[in-house]
Amino acid sequence: MTNLIRVVTTVILFSVGQRECLPQGVTAVPFLLISSSPDINGMGGVSSASVSLHPMASLGNAGQLGLFGMNNFVNGGIYASKTSPFAGYGPSEASYNVVAFNLGFNLRDLLDIPVPLNVGVGYGRISLDLGEFAITTSSGPSVIGRFRSYEVCDNIVLGAGFDSWVRIGIGVNFKIINSHLTPVGTEAEQGSGSANASAYDVGAILQVPVTEIMSRLGTDLSVLPGKTRPVLDVTMGYAKRTIGGDISYTGGRLTDPLPRAAALGTGIEFGFESSSIAEGWRVLTIAITREADAVLVSRSPDGSWSYVSGSGPIRFIDNVIDGKSSPLITQRKGWRLDCAEIFTVRGGSVVEYQREYSTAGWGLRLSGLLKVISVFAGDFGNSLPGFLLKNVDIQYDHAHYEYAPIVADGPSYSSISLVLRKMSF
Repeated sequence: MTNLIRVVTTVILFSVGQRECLPQGVTAVPFLLISSSPDINGMGGVSSASVSLHPMASLGNAGQLGLFGMNNFVNGGIYASKTSPFAGYGPSEASYNVVAFNLGFNLRDLLDIPVPLNVGVGYGRISLDLGEFAITTSSGPSVIGRFRSYEVCDNIVLGAGFDSWVRIGIGVNFKIINSHLTPVGTEAEQGSGSANASAYDVGAILQVPVTEIMSRLGTDLSVLPGKTRPVLDVTMGYAKRTIGGDISYTGGRLTDPLPRAAALGTGIEFGFESSSIAEGWRVLTIAITREADAVLVSRSPDGSWSYVSGSGPIRFIDNVIDGKSSPLITQRKGWRLDCAEIFTVRGGSVVEYQREYSTAGWGLRLSGLLKVISVFAGDFGNSLPGFLLKNVDIQYDHAHYEYAPIVADGPSYSSISLVLRKMSF
């Protein structure tokens, strides 16, 4: 008999401790409920409506990929250090890892079309290594072998974006899920201990550049000295994730639901931008985002389950705008302070079923540093710094969860990413 009890206990603890899947019912593969992008994690996990160029952002809302291609060509990112998602609830040797990259471009660069239309394709792999476990006999604790328990999700993301007065990004993410909890099933079930499933996400994000629209309508925004003007963007976003059938470790005799979920949010970003360099430069901006999300699974006392239709209990006015709570809904709030596109500070809070916690994060960007240097040193021209300023950005992002008073230190997420932008064909 395998040491199945330890594996199952680990997965259950992960379901209880990590996310909001209990108000409606425990699901299989709950690692898919984790927000994977470190910059979004620092803002309370507000992944539906927070516009981000991070390579992993499209794994939370596939519509992000439609916006990415407007001014960028390629980005890619990896986790910079080991992440333990259990945060005191499970084995310390467990690790969570993500790698992602995207390709996007503007079709108007290739075709003679009147408006900017962007397309993109991306790939991401999310993996959870639960650690190594012992295989024992049914008659005693003697160890006869070992196995490694893991879960993996491969993501193929397709996106499209439209930019004319307002910016709209839509996308779909196709998921291939592989869960390997034990080398064999229990003696009663005689399953394989492994399961596979397929699912998909859909997402959309709308960004309204208010000050840009006002300028196009003839409003004079030169209220500040020099080449500085105010900036105001309003966003709305929606994502429905892991839409699919079920998953079974027992050859179909017993099934569990996938962690289908929905998220709806809105945000605002305001501050100041400068036209002192051709690439544009946001000198100081503040972003505030609110989101409501819910797991769309309903469990009955007898163990039977069903998916909840539509967006479940989420209501835009009540839960997003007014921030009203519900046992079936997780409330997220996040903020971001971006200083000269060099240094970013992030914070957030999460209120879910029977628990509240806070998040914090920060980030560094190369492009902002080059912009500051170019303002004082002049145009770089065709030099290497000039090429980097126009086409390359290197970013480091870190986020941390605090589960006090239950757990003092929650998981930390760190990533390094590279962005190539404005590449012409």
